[in-house]
Amino acid sequence: MPPVDRSSTSYWADSINLPLTSLGGEKQVKEEVQFLRSQNYCVCFIQMVNTTGTSTTINDSDNIRKYYTIFINTMSTIARNFGAKTVKNITDTHIIYFPQTSNSTDDSAFKDVIECGITMLAAGDVINTKLTEQKLSVVTYRISADYGKVEVARSTTSQHEDLFGPTMNLCAKINSKAPPNGMVIGGDLYTVLKSFSPSSSSPSSYRHNEYHFKEVKGHSISGLTHQYPVYSVTSKYSRSYPDDANLSTLKDGKRTQKPEIKKQVLQIQRPSFSASPISTTSPSHSGYTIMLVDDEQDVLYSLHATLTNNGYDVETFSDSQEALKRFSEVGRSHFGLVILDVRMPGLNGLELYYRLKSINRKVKILFVSALDVVPELVSIFPDVKQDDILRKPVSTEDFTNAVQREVGPP
Repeated sequence: MPPVDRSSTSYWADSINLPLTSLGGEKQVKEEVQFLRSQNYCVCFIQMVNTTGTSTTINDSDNIRKYYTIFINTMSTIARNFGAKTVKNITDTHIIYFPQTSNSTDDSAFKDVIECGITMLAAGDVINTKLTEQKLSVVTYRISADYGKVEVARSTTSQHEDLFGPTMNLCAKINSKAPPNGMVIGGDLYTVLKSFSPSSSSPSSYRHNEYHFKEVKGHSISGLTHQYPVYSVTSKYSRSYPDDANLSTLKDGKRTQKPEIKKQVLQIQRPSFSASPISTTSPSHSGYTIMLVDDEQDVLYSLHATLTNNGYDVETFSDSQEALKRFSEVGRSHFGLVILDVRMPGLNGLELYYRLKSINRKVKILFVSALDVVPELVSIFPDVKQDDILRKPVSTEDFTNAVQREVGPP
């Protein structure tokens, strides 16, 4: 007896009892689901926890819609920024996949998978702030990701792509192994990540030292004949690992400082026409400093010169990770405004925004970007308005006006 071809359309149609023939015996195409191809992809499940109990306490249907909309729209927008596509939403689970990971040697595509999940976790504080402002319950969620072959299908009715197969099932099962507001990945994805060299010359390459992977011990997944390894994932710069990140920590309710870290602040020579340059280390008239973060040195020079010539104290960073370290070391009143680029190596502007807000929710933030991201940023950030996003190249007048609107004159 020949082996069954499980990748064929007829096999899948038979397995879900879809009619392929009419009563007269003529062959007709009536499949609701058409299987298009088999492909290897990274898939990701973002599951809200204990939503049944929460939603039953919300009596107003408008508030139920707000509760799910705030969460799902934020996750969807973050996913799009990392090249992911939404597959579907099932009750309390948002499912996405990453098309670029079909190439298992594309290290930057797999780095996007991890960064996307970490950014989604970092968004938790901002999401819950938004929910609290609407007098809604806060949300807890878990993220799981894995890699492997999936069957890509399309529904005749909706024309949306859907994914089936063991990789989807595994990713769903390992989701429960993640802690609340945490992320896990399956062993197959971990194997691919390990194959990338940390010394890759690619500027966007996956860097092992940015993330912590720890095998989840003592778990079992029903239906498997062998132990499938699962790994928890945390960012080196998340609050889950303050000691490793040299960030300030809380002890007995009091904030203690870690040993001084050498700041990698980009030193920029002030223009010679600045008659009375103001030191970046002395307090300004307004009592705080502006943080400027951009990986393009020409942009840093230009914006730094504009701010100092107008009398503001500025600390400039070409490395977003160093900017985060510095922000966590100083008191909350030190930086009154942070000006960020959106697309940066390491911590991108979106993730850095969430990190800074988790340390000090009241800090004011402006974005300066060459990307046309105004609608997306306004939709996912509760305190970002259209005027808070400046498009490169920005004129000196527009830039100065935006800064003065946020913090006033120096």
